[in-house]
Amino acid sequence: MDGGCCPLRFGTSISLETDCDSEFARKYSLFSLRNAPCGILLHNRSKFRSRPAYETTGRINLRMEATVRRDLPMILIRVLVGLVFLIEGSLKFLRPEDLGVGRFAEIGLPFPHYLAPVVGGIEIAGGAAILLNFYAGDAALALLIVILTALVTTKLPILLGRPLGPFPLDKLKEYGWMSFFHEALTELCMVFGLLAIVIDSGIQIGRRRKWYQSGSQD
Repeated sequence: MDGGCCPLRFGTSISLETDCDSEFARKYSLFSLRNAPCGILLHNRSKFRSRPAYETTGRINLRMEATVRRDLPMILIRVLVGLVFLIEGSLKFLRPEDLGVGRFAEIGLPFPHYLAPVVGGIEIAGGAAILLNFYAGDAALALLIVILTALVTTKLPILLGRPLGPFPLDKLKEYGWMSFFHEALTELCMVFGLLAIVIDSGIQIGRRRKWYQSGSQD
């Protein structure tokens, strides 16, 4: 073409100034640059220039997906453990004869009228803290003491097949390992869930950290 563009290959990364004559561009200014030969080249170059933005977005999406995959299992554990203790603590007040004061007196725990409300309050507060991820590690440690006490007082006699001190033996058809694991299934799941939360969240109480410093210690 006389005074026009030099021969172009679609997709060639060359600039408008070096390969297109300015007189030709002004002469055919009535046509859209995107439809003109040089416009096709310019539009094609814009795609190549915008590719890093897509790559950046892709990397961000990959990071977000990796974060979700990393955090979701622990979130599910916290939800399960937190709900179990929140409900069990509430039932100690809603059904005191079966699960509160009456149950504590039945298994031989001292001062059941005082101990049952205290344990119920710890379970409610600890379950809520784990659900909200607020001092979750510290709450899990307190609940771990509670659940281990429950295992020793109510399930260990089943494993031994006889009463353990003041703690009576529940009437079952069989005793031993299988009966122990069957009866203590929920407690054992809670123990491992609480251990996972303690390891993941850590212990915050006792660290010298100011209230406005959420990420660094003194």
